[in-house]
Amino acid sequence: MAKEYKEHPFPILTKEEYIDIVVSQLELLPPEIIIQRLTGDGVKDKLIAPDWTLKKVVVLNASGSDISDAVGELSSSADDNAQTASDTMGVVNDMNATMQQVQSSSEELMTTAAELQETLGRFRM
Repeated sequence: MAKEYKEHPFPILTKEEYIDIVVSQLELLPPEIIIQRLTGDGVKDKLIAPDWTLKKVVVLNASGSDISDAVGELSSSADDNAQTASDTMGVVNDMNATMQQVQSSSEELMTTAAELQETLGRFRM
């Protein structure tokens, strides 16, 4: 591909085009997805193009921090989802505790009912 590019240069992404693509893809990801890498540092001796890939910090900080904003929104959504999951687990735990109380109360009522039947049986004799 390097040879082909040198002989017949073809269009490559500008930094801005790359950032636009990354941002639009980040916006589509579910918040629970963990992003390992958005870009890397190109090796100067081996890089043919584009030069803007030589410094990933420039890419990550570029364009009014569009990428940081998108990642921040994902993090915020993930935090919201984690809080919702935590709240839901709290409700489930409360429901389980209530069910245990109902079951315990039900068992006590059954015992009381059995005792009442036994007592009534003695009076009928």
